[in-house]
Amino acid sequence: MDSQPRGPRSAALIVLLAAFAVGTALAAYVAIAAMDEARIHSALRTLTARRAHELDIELTRGMQSLQALRALFESSVRVEREEFRIFTRNILARHESIVAFAWSPSVSPSRVDAHELAVREDGGPADYHVHGPESPADPAATDRASCFPLAFVEPGPGNEAAFGLDLAATATGRSALRRAAA
Repeated sequence: MDSQPRGPRSAALIVLLAAFAVGTALAAYVAIAAMDEARIHSALRTLTARRAHELDIELTRGMQSLQALRALFESSVRVEREEFRIFTRNILARHESIVAFAWSPSVSPSRVDAHELAVREDGGPADYHVHGPESPADPAATDRASCFPLAFVEPGPGNEAAFGLDLAATATGRSALRRAAA
């Protein structure tokens, strides 16, 4: 058996080959990781664009539904509770993203008692009362020219606490009312 002593050149060559192998493996890992990252980013961009398009379509359909509901009120002298229920039931059945519809008339503070009685007599909740957001027992603020209590709410079941809620009782509600009137 031929056994020549290995010298520093031989050891250096082995270290160099090992370093080359590790470097090549590391370079391959980095290249594969970069390709994977690019593929993931591309898939994410595609998914995001698709979801944004779906949301745009859903928002457009939702706005069309709101415009149709507005047309119902504009085309009628008085929309009855049952008309509102039938009209909104159809929309709610077609649009999972819309969870409820509500309508609130403008009621002067001096007419709140008459409004409450009219809603109860019209088939609204027997315990219908105009209230602020704090609790159903709290009266709506009377220092405004009008309050805007929810008189129609569909679906009614599960939304009982919303009946009578004065939209003008909070800053957020007042802001929404201003935008709706504009």
